[in-house]
Amino acid sequence: MKISSLISAALSIAAVLGLSSCLSSDDQTQPITVYVTVQDPSGLTGVTGGQPVSLISTTGYSYTATTDGSGTATFTDVIPDIYNISTSWSITSDQYMAATGETVQHGTYVLSGALASQVLVADATRITLSTNCARKQSVLLSKVYYAGCKDNNNKNYLAGRFIELYNNSDEEVDIAGMYLCLMESGSTPAYVISTQTDYIYIKQVFQFPSEGNHILSPGEHIVITNSAVDHRVNASEDFDESAADFECKSNAANAPVNNPATPAMILVWTAFTGIPNMNLVQSGPCGIALIETDENPAEWEPVYADGKSTGTQQLKAPAKYVVDGVDILRYRTDGTVDVSTKRFYDYIDAGYTNITAVSGYTGEVVYRVVESTTDDGRAVLKDTNYSVDDWACTTDIEIGEYK
Repeated sequence: MKISSLISAALSIAAVLGLSSCLSSDDQTQPITVYVTVQDPSGLTGVTGGQPVSLISTTGYSYTATTDGSGTATFTDVIPDIYNISTSWSITSDQYMAATGETVQHGTYVLSGALASQVLVADATRITLSTNCARKQSVLLSKVYYAGCKDNNNKNYLAGRFIELYNNSDEEVDIAGMYLCLMESGSTPAYVISTQTDYIYIKQVFQFPSEGNHILSPGEHIVITNSAVDHRVNASEDFDESAADFECKSNAANAPVNNPATPAMILVWTAFTGIPNMNLVQSGPCGIALIETDENPAEWEPVYADGKSTGTQQLKAPAKYVVDGVDILRYRTDGTVDVSTKRFYDYIDAGYTNITAVSGYTGEVVYRVVESTTDDGRAVLKDTNYSVDDWACTTDIEIGEYK
């Protein structure tokens, strides 16, 4: 272990011990006041007043306050603990243009920021929360089943893994020509997100066929799978994917069975020539990006991990083309998630999601939660670019189900 890692670990232990000592003093917990100042996103001014900020502790305490005219939210009577701090709100395109002076496409813009695992024990603690601004997207990643399960003979079963997309808007959307990308998934990230913010490294690129129309109505979903069959025949806890919309096909030995009636996704680029279907890692990491661009990703630069000249190459993709992204991290044997292995920048996903099994095979699904319901009963999924809040994990959800 590097010296810097030892120091970091020691500081983390000291912080937790210090917190434990504070909480156990005379069996009393003295409430504190916390001030969180929300900063305007780069390029915008005067948009942080009157916005909600949340403190949610790792042990269940929860507080909400509203920022004042200077962008500061004041929390009183806060129980000392370790907290995730977040904020998210929306502005219209007219408000965005008024704040920036830019002429933009009409739509809704989401402003959000998050800080994870903040130790709040001292009274009058002041926190600065930076924010990012992104146009609220119509098509979202809504469900990822990558863990696999046990089959009817209690053997590992991975054939039924799938990704689901959802039209979260109130207008029709054509997904033809868009790209579904899987992030590189080495045990050590191929790049450090603090060193750059313009590119992501991806291991596979699939394209939705551009021929014909692939229209998603408001509230409609599509499913992309490696095997569009009823997997419940072999694994009762799995899914019936015989009606899947697209299939990542493979003729490789031992590949999942393909359905000739299901349209094929186009494999544009892969880091592993022997794996032409979706290379979802059953234990994570398993980051996914939805990309829209007029460029040809096959012409983007393949690169080695930063600082290396050998090994597996990944595709260096401009992050500006990411329509939606979710950072899915690995659950560790010590019961924590290694947030140092995040692949996405905060303006794509300031948080992460994960299953709660170290090796997978539990049938767990990560899914985007419902924020509200329209008058006609259509689910509106939560989209704050902070997956700790936006996503959840369960073994009890179906394809096309939202909760």
